[in-house]
This record gives sequence, C-alpha cells and structure tokens, in this order.
Amino acid sequence: MVRSINATEQWSQEDRTWRYQTQSQTRFLFGNSAPRLSSGLQPTSIGGVGLADQWNSELFGKTLQWRYGATVGLVDQSQDLYHFKYGSKVGRAWFDLALTSELSVDAIYQRADDYEQLGLGTQYQLGPWGSWSVNVLQSSVGAHFKGQRYQGLVAFDLTEDAQLELSREKYNGRFVRLNQNRTSPTAEQSTYRAAVRWDTGRWGLFQARYANTVVSNGNPQHVIGLGQQVWYSPKVRIDLDAQRQTHSGDYNMGLRLSFPIF
Repeated sequence: MVRSINATEQWSQEDRTWRYQTQSQTRFLFGNSAPRLSSGLQPTSIGGVGLADQWNSELFGKTLQWRYGATVGLVDQSQDLYHFKYGSKVGRAWFDLALTSELSVDAIYQRADDYEQLGLGTQYQLGPWGSWSVNVLQSSVGAHFKGQRYQGLVAFDLTEDAQLELSREKYNGRFVRLNQNRTSPTAEQSTYRAAVRWDTGRWGLFQARYANTVVSNGNPQHVIGLGQQVWYSPKVRIDLDAQRQTHSGDYNMGLRLSFPIF
C-alpha cells in the first residue's frame, strides 16, 4: 500500500516505511526497509534510518547504471505489519550495478553483534524468454558457526500475462540468517521451487507454487500453495492465500484487505 502526502510531494509512505525523495536521485528512508536487488538476494528488513541513490558512469563508451545504499538500525523480527518486534543493532551496505541492458551484478554486506554476512549475485536477461540469476550468501557467527546459502532462479515469460519461475536453494555448513536465532543455524538442505503467476485482468493476479525440501537429516517436506490478489476498487485490494504441507497434512488459509487510511 503506497500513499503520497499532499503537503509535500517529496514524501511518500509504504507500510511502515517513510521515504523522502530529494531533487536529485537520493532517497532517505525512515522506518523498515530492505533493498530489492537484481539477482534475487532478499535482505532482512531493518528498522532504522537509511539512504539510497543511483547514478550513471561511462566506461569504454558504455553507460553503467549504479544503485547503492546503506542503513543502520535494528533487525526487524515482526511477524506481521501490526506487531512490532526488533532484535540486535545492525548496519548494512549494498550496491546493484547494471553492466549492460542484459547483465547486472550486486553485492550486500551486513554486520550485527557477533555476526557478519556477505552476499554476491548476478542476473542475465534472456530477452523475451525471461531472466536467469544466481547468488550466494555467507554468514559467520563469531568463531562458532559459518555457512553458505546458494540460490539459482530461472524465470520464463510464458505469455504476456503469465510467468513461470524455477529455483533451487541450498544451505551448506551452519548458515544463520540475520533475523535467526544465533544458536540455531539452518540445517544442510536443498529446496526446489516452482511458481506460476498469471495476471487474469479484472479477476486479479493468480499464483500457484510448489516447494520440495530435502534435509540432510530428516524427511522431505512438500508444500503446495495458491493465492489470488484482486483489486475490489481502485483503492481496495483483497488477498486470498492457502497453503498445505503434504508430509504433515497441516494447512492454513488467509484473507487480507489493503486500503489507504487517508
């Protein structure tokens, strides 16, 4: 949900993030934020103060497009938009560089109390067929835990309105996410995912997804999910979601309404 403040057009607000856009490309962020990187790296949201900027440079006659930013604050451990819970202090710096119109690279560095994480990624556009991307994250918790997470993603444009995504995610060693309990690293495992998104026009966005997780010490886990996102009116959005775990039989369903308050 995004809304602009009429008093000053340079301010905008989305969920729990306030943004101030300067006359240049510099943007200041107050509240919760996480950068969107080309390679699919998904940083944990941080509640604090940050900035983001972008600029172009010339190299060998080609224009390079840079995006970069930094944030300091607290790790967001909230379970939803309505309950606030924050963890340790953290600092983050990142950049996203478009080398050509098809190829981009990005990187991220995050540091918290007794914790350090470095990520690298790249994306290549396949033209009308979609895109291909890979990334790797390495985390270390003092001298206790050290591990890596590898992720590969291929996205195909089936039609102008439908997309298919195939991905694989693998954990090695003792990997710990930024918002994870420092004493409970992720077990070595591989997850294969498939997702279909279809823009049905007036009926909204339909999504179907499947995930198969193979754990080094444990039984495979299969998850099937369906979702439908509909704009009831120009300002009111309805989200329906259902998910079932086939190995345990557990399932959940959700309904959410989104609309501007002002």
